[in-house]
Amino acid sequence: MTEKKYYVYVLCDPRHSGEEWGREWKPFYVGKGSERRAVRHLEEGKRSTENIRKYYKIQKIRTEGFEPIVEFHAINLSEEDAYTLESELIKKYGRKDFDEGGILTNILTDGRPPVRSGPMSDEQKEAIRRGNTGKKRTPEQSAYLSLIRKGKTRGPCSEETKEKIRLANIAAKAEKKISDDLTNKQFGSWLVIEKGRDLRPKIRGSNGIFWKCRCLCGIEKEVQQTLLIKGRSTNCGGC
Repeated sequence: MTEKKYYVYVLCDPRHSGEEWGREWKPFYVGKGSERRAVRHLEEGKRSTENIRKYYKIQKIRTEGFEPIVEFHAINLSEEDAYTLESELIKKYGRKDFDEGGILTNILTDGRPPVRSGPMSDEQKEAIRRGNTGKKRTPEQSAYLSLIRKGKTRGPCSEETKEKIRLANIAAKAEKKISDDLTNKQFGSWLVIEKGRDLRPKIRGSNGIFWKCRCLCGIEKEVQQTLLIKGRSTNCGGC
C-alpha cells in the first residue's frame, strides 16, 4: 500500500492579494514535503538555504514587518502524486525570470531527484559531449549549475551581491527589534490591555508576539500582533 504522508504547500506574500492566482495571498514558492518541511524554509539561513532567490524574498517580506504565509494546497498524498501536483502548480504560476509572467522563486519545474542506474561509461560521456557541442545553456540550466556549485568557488562580490548582503543584514537586525508597545491601542472592537506571550525566537517575527485584548462585549483573549496590525482580527468572534 502506498504511504500517503506527503503534502504540497505554497509560500505566500501577505503584502499582495493572490486573487489573480485563485489564492488569498500572492504565491512566491511551491513545494512538496512531509512533516515540518514547509516551515523549515522560514528557519533557513543564508548559508543553509538551497534557493537564494527564495531566501531573499522571505527576508524582503520581513523587512517590511510581515511574515510569509504557509498554505497547504493538498495533504495525504503519495510521494509521486505530490511531485506531480507540485510540478503542475509551478507551471501554472510560472517561475520569475524563467517563464513569461512567472511569479515564483522556484528554480526547477520538477523536484524529482534524477534517476541513476549506475556510473556512466566513457561511451555514454562521449555521446553526451557530442550532443552538447555547439549548444548554449538555457537560463534554467545556468541557474541549476550555479545552485549545485554554490559554495565551491569564491570570488569578488558584484555590486548586486553586495546590495543583497546589505538587505539581508537589515532584515537580520529588524528581527531583533522589540515590537512597538500596543498597550491601550484600539483595533476594531479589541482594546489592547497588556503584553501577552512572546514566543520568539521559536516563532519568528510578530507572529510570535501576543497581546492581551478586551473586546467591547467584555471577553478577554490573547491575540497575535500580526493579526491585530493587519486587521485580520477585530473582535472576539462571538459578539
